[in-house]
Amino acid sequence: MHSKKIINNSLISVLYKIIMLLLGFITRKIFITYLGSELLGLNSLYSNLLDLLNLADLGIGVAVQYQLYEPLVKNDKIKLSKILTASKKIYNTIGVTIIIIGIILSFFIQHLIKDTTYPIWFIQIAFLISVMGIALGYFFVHKRLFLQANEKIGLVNIIDLSAKLITVVFSLISTVVFRNYFLYLTINALYGLISNLIINYIFNVKYCDVKSNVKNVRNEIKDLTANLKNVLPMKLSNYVYNSTDNVIISKIIGLSTVAVYSNYMTIINGIMGIEYLLGNVVSSSFGKMIQEIKDCNILYEKFSVFEFVQFLFTNIATTLLCLVCSPFIKLWIGDSFLIDKLSFFCLIVDFFVHSMYQPAYVMFSVTGKFKDDKYITLLSAIINIVISLIMVRFIGLSGVIIGTLITDIYIWIARTYQIVKKYFKQNILIYYLKKCKYVIGTSIAIIVSILICKEICFNNLLLELVIKFAIALIVSLISSIIITHKDDEFKNTLNFFINYVKKGDN
Repeated sequence: MHSKKIINNSLISVLYKIIMLLLGFITRKIFITYLGSELLGLNSLYSNLLDLLNLADLGIGVAVQYQLYEPLVKNDKIKLSKILTASKKIYNTIGVTIIIIGIILSFFIQHLIKDTTYPIWFIQIAFLISVMGIALGYFFVHKRLFLQANEKIGLVNIIDLSAKLITVVFSLISTVVFRNYFLYLTINALYGLISNLIINYIFNVKYCDVKSNVKNVRNEIKDLTANLKNVLPMKLSNYVYNSTDNVIISKIIGLSTVAVYSNYMTIINGIMGIEYLLGNVVSSSFGKMIQEIKDCNILYEKFSVFEFVQFLFTNIATTLLCLVCSPFIKLWIGDSFLIDKLSFFCLIVDFFVHSMYQPAYVMFSVTGKFKDDKYITLLSAIINIVISLIMVRFIGLSGVIIGTLITDIYIWIARTYQIVKKYFKQNILIYYLKKCKYVIGTSIAIIVSILICKEICFNNLLLELVIKFAIALIVSLISSIIITHKDDEFKNTLNFFINYVKKGDN
């Protein structure tokens, strides 16, 4: 199962994401101190609106990677060159399109903000600078996709981290010295371009026999765009989940609540970012395996190992979030940025659900089952928007989160049914019963951890954070082992890592 590549790339990805998350915490703290919470709320709103512009990608990235798997396995340099050339043409067009749409959207952005002390021209210019950063990131992105599909995501992460370190250092210095929001945005806007330029140079040196300027690529462009009607709903669903909450909160509640809520989402998205990176690592390996192995039973065994590892991560992360998140925010930016208990509970439950359906999401991409996912994601987008807009008017922030939670429960059930029942031809009832065991295991870990912490008197916030972290980690690991040690997935995962430690494979 390409275990050596998977584990090596996973370790690099986790380290990369942890460093990026720490940089995010530092940046956010300095941002609040020198630029204020209102600009933080505005910045969070921009991020969500820019995710909307990223829909101009139309899911081409997923299609490009899917098309690359077969010629990579066969080492077909001609086909690879044609796919890269086609994707380059498409992405250059997307970059220009985003700039145009961003300019148009800037004339309406003030209508998405309930209250602000900044003039309209300030809001518009800041937004346009952010738009340029997104647009520049699309140039040379085709070579990034090639490296990811070829299981070089560890290299991509190292490059991204280097570029991020450069931009973060300069942006923090500029924030402290000049306290200028436009300068902060401009420096951060260069991150994507710098990263892609480095990737472009390395690609040209390492894969000089794969070109991105060949002729006659009409068929490749047609193949890449053939699934757009099916892939776009998947992109839309991701946008609705990740990006509409802040827009709704900004419009109905206000930017101050966006600032508070976005701090929690910074932590949660940071952890989910680790999952997405691990998903990218696994997807590139699975994509190649599907071309090599045609036995669904063998593939399902590998998928089950992936899901089990996902559960281990989710159980630990959910328990840690439940115990550590609030004291960490108190220590990080203060008590005034805490949310109410109902909203926090809903965030924790939603994190667990969203985390647990990641393996099914990965399988949809690598198997090319875009058509099957189209109606699932379209309905999920409608459910999320409708419930959030209704509930936010009755219970405020909690209502928005509940809308997302209900949507994620639906997606989890629907996607796993399509993959397990329809693709792998497995007994779906047995599968769902196993997931119920995972839910119970995580619930027990959280309850036991909370009960233990109640017996301890904490006199120091930092000490509380450290002790709760240790308790949550130990209890969640023990609970995972107790409820799964007899399962085949546990044994297969253990053998997987033992083989890696002993010798690994290629």
